[in-house]
Order: sequence, then C-alpha cells, then structure tokens
Amino acid sequence: MLLPEVEILLFFAIPVKVKWLIVGTLGIHLLVDLSHGNFLTFLLYLSSIGFGYTYALTIWGIHGPFRRLHGLERLIIRLGNRFKRKFSQPTIYEASFSSNSKIYDFKTGRAILTDEEFMDACLSKIATKGKKSLTVMERFRLRRISKRKKKSQ
Repeated sequence: MLLPEVEILLFFAIPVKVKWLIVGTLGIHLLVDLSHGNFLTFLLYLSSIGFGYTYALTIWGIHGPFRRLHGLERLIIRLGNRFKRKFSQPTIYEASFSSNSKIYDFKTGRAILTDEEFMDACLSKIATKGKKSLTVMERFRLRRISKRKKKSQ
C-alpha cells in the first residue's frame, strides 16, 4: 500500500508491479487452499488479509493501490477516524501544541508550566547529554519559543 506502483524484476527478467505480484501471490495461495479442501486455512488467510487491509486503512489513513476501491476506503478511513477520536486520549505531544497545557518532565515527574522553565530544562539537558538528546517535539517547542522571543524584542 505504501509503494504499489514500484516495479521489480521477477526471476531477474520479468518486470512486475508490486501490487499485481502481491494480489497474484495471495490469490494463488487462497485458490490452492480452497482446491485442497483446507477451508479453515482458507478462511484464516482471507480474514487475516481483510484485517491487515482495514488496519492499514484506519491506522495509516492511506488509500490502497486500486482506484475502484477508493470510495469504500474513504468510508472505512472516516469510520476509523471517528472511532479514534471517540476513544483516544491526547498524548503529551498532542497536548503540548495547545497553549494552556502542561508538559511533564519525565525525569522528575514535575510539570513544566512556563516557557522559561522549559528552556532551562532543555538547556540543562543539552549541557549534560548534548544537543542530539533533545526529542523532535522539544526542538520544535524551543524553535517556537525563540521565534516568539525574537519578535517581542
């Protein structure tokens, strides 16, 4: 689903798109199980393919390689987004984007309330462990604070 249009060489000679290779392999595998009378194996493979497909749609939020299924995929993605919004709690990183949220220091368990306290904690982390020890969200917030301070000066 991530790169369906990529072509690979089958047996180093036959160019095949990945989406058709996967569909062909799964189809042959399912037909062999069905023709041998392995109905339980057939149903297990079919249900695992369906679960993997819907999981990829709802979690990744991307469409599959076949345009005819995009209408059904949009419906599944919308239902998945409603389900995620209804039952998920915002993470610390998502909460840090709002202005009135608290960011917690994992080492001390103490809430960092102001930008100055956050800057002090990050600078001490840089002094002890180096600049690469900062997470992406910490670097993002530091840039945002520094831009805000430059504008106010």
